[in-house]
Amino acid sequence: MLKDKFLKLLFFCLCPFSLLAESYPEVIFDNSILSGNYAKSAVRYTGKSWVENVHGKLPVSDSLFFTPGNSLSLKYRSAAGAQWTADIYNNKQVFTYKLASKSVLTLRLYVHSGASKAAQLPHIVVKQGDVSSEPLELGNYIDRFAKHAWLTVKIPVNSLKNLQEGQPISGVQLLQGEAASMLHELYIDQIEFLPASPSNVELSSAAVLTKVESVAKQVTLSWQLPLTPSIRYIKIYRGETKDKFEPIGIFPIYMQKGFDHVPQLDKTYFYKITWVDYKYKESLYSDVKMVTPKAADTEQLLSFIQAAHVNYFVDHYDINSGMFMSSKVLEQPVVSVKETGFALMSLLVGAENNFISRKQVLNRATRVVNFLTNTPHKEGIFPAFFDGRKGVPYTFSKDISYDVRATATLMESLLLCRQYFFKEDAEEEALRKKITFLWHRINWGAFTKDQHNVLLLDSWTADTEFSNSNILYGVNESLNTYLLAMASPTFPLADSAYIKGYGMNHLHANTQPAQRTIFEEYDYEFLDHSYSATAEANLKPLAVDTMLYGEEIHFPLHQESLLDLYRLCMTFNPKGKKDHLFDYEKETLALQKVWQRRDNEYFPEGHYTTIWGLQATKSTLERTRLNPALSIASMAFDKKEGALAWQAIYQHYGEKLFSENGFRAWLDVRNHDIAGSYSPQNQALIAVMIENAKTGLLWNLMAEDPDMQKIWKKIYTPL
Repeated sequence: MLKDKFLKLLFFCLCPFSLLAESYPEVIFDNSILSGNYAKSAVRYTGKSWVENVHGKLPVSDSLFFTPGNSLSLKYRSAAGAQWTADIYNNKQVFTYKLASKSVLTLRLYVHSGASKAAQLPHIVVKQGDVSSEPLELGNYIDRFAKHAWLTVKIPVNSLKNLQEGQPISGVQLLQGEAASMLHELYIDQIEFLPASPSNVELSSAAVLTKVESVAKQVTLSWQLPLTPSIRYIKIYRGETKDKFEPIGIFPIYMQKGFDHVPQLDKTYFYKITWVDYKYKESLYSDVKMVTPKAADTEQLLSFIQAAHVNYFVDHYDINSGMFMSSKVLEQPVVSVKETGFALMSLLVGAENNFISRKQVLNRATRVVNFLTNTPHKEGIFPAFFDGRKGVPYTFSKDISYDVRATATLMESLLLCRQYFFKEDAEEEALRKKITFLWHRINWGAFTKDQHNVLLLDSWTADTEFSNSNILYGVNESLNTYLLAMASPTFPLADSAYIKGYGMNHLHANTQPAQRTIFEEYDYEFLDHSYSATAEANLKPLAVDTMLYGEEIHFPLHQESLLDLYRLCMTFNPKGKKDHLFDYEKETLALQKVWQRRDNEYFPEGHYTTIWGLQATKSTLERTRLNPALSIASMAFDKKEGALAWQAIYQHYGEKLFSENGFRAWLDVRNHDIAGSYSPQNQALIAVMIENAKTGLLWNLMAEDPDMQKIWKKIYTPL
């Protein structure tokens, strides 16, 4: 009990200077988003050796750091015949840094203990999964050892034996060096792989801070960067007077603005910035700008939150193709087909709310369709990823897979664009024609493999064709895909695909059941035909009948999650939709209540009934994460409960969980951990579902599409 209270205290003791941002893939550590202890670390010791730790993690120092706002604290005793280690894991969850031979591993080290010697500093190894480099003594890579000053450690990559160039770096490990009885106290910051010869163009001009504005306690800073290759970071300073400033954060140069969460309302704060080069030398200060944050009403704050999630897609794209690119600092611009669909949906929300101009979204959508018109495809279906510069498929494995679900998500967004850009001018008309061309080109039947040609498969590869494919079905994005395929004006699937495909549980495409079972017959007459489930012996009805947390559920809970349902409902309005299996509005509200009631019982904080949305991680069922999108997106179905959820999450966790790109992917209260990155699906869900709650924008656009109207009228009554 005492330990739990201590961890919660650490979690909520937030540093007042807490402006923390994204970073580069090659940075292993620059800042901990949360104070207290660093979740992406692990401390171990044996015998009489010892390392200070908080719940097995390295402590975080908010008072002494090289780059704001914190560093890692390393206090240790190295005893003869014993050992200690401290692992620091790579925090990048999507694109990790891959070792380059012409790089230099650098870190900043502050020796606080006066009697410590260079030979008594830790050794270091670099890890690539299960492979580790040979240990190196940190003291051998410091030019001039000193106490009470930030030292630079530089280790050429070619000194790291056993590692393989081009393979991802999973982290670094500090380990015991020379034995000594004394207690050593160090601080470590800015662990990164830098070019051996970075640009050294002098930062001769002052930084440019263009705007500072606030909504409630969130302050937005915008800047204008020159085309100077030696600039690596933007450094932010904040003061309570014009003549006394504190450094509070750094931002990578691919960001055009950043957030700061201030302690008080109705108090004037002053800001200035500098440019920072690869040697961490700073430019001249910008002009000082001031802001006095005021309380915001609910509508203002909700709009602000929605705009931040749209901003994620405004910033994250490839200039060549217009497609979504999650990392803007990779040498190869890897762009995602599915996430481009999420981006376009969100950008339409941005245009509707004047977060971004209609013209900008039109230009972005046009660039996307121009790119896609000239890229490889399989019967109109695209691979999951492209090289945005070359326009060729990109794969993380040997085989290029053409992805039906990813293409369906993108096609949904393009049909929405076709409806949204309705004006009779040359640019909007040209966009509509190009979208129609891509829409008509898709041959959905080429991705079926059954005697009736109605069971959609999720992928196809040139080498294995459908061998590794799965049949699409269920209350998730599969329903969106089947509806598109059935609505196609050129290559439609038969109406029976709704029953035999979406409406049934299926085995793997190439797996035969060990025992063929005959299920009871179902006759469906609402699609101008009838179909018996006995026609396919490996099928069984999708619906179930379960009572959970006081709600009757018919959705198959063992297959679907709330996120699966929300993904479906970004464009599929469940209100008034009924078929032979479900009343979608009723089932959606029931499943939402089940999720909330379950989380109210299991959420570690326990005393907030309005904070819910837990996801169990794959690693262990005991570890849970709060995903803000799960409760906030519920606004589209239950405005009251959804509003209570976003207000509670923002109020209690917003200082760390919310940033210039919206809410981070997750927060783990029990394990004092937080995502450093964002989920494109989550960012889109929050932006889109808030809008569907307010105006029904995407629901209405999809309902107005003439091709989708026909199939919806045929299936759902009333429409």
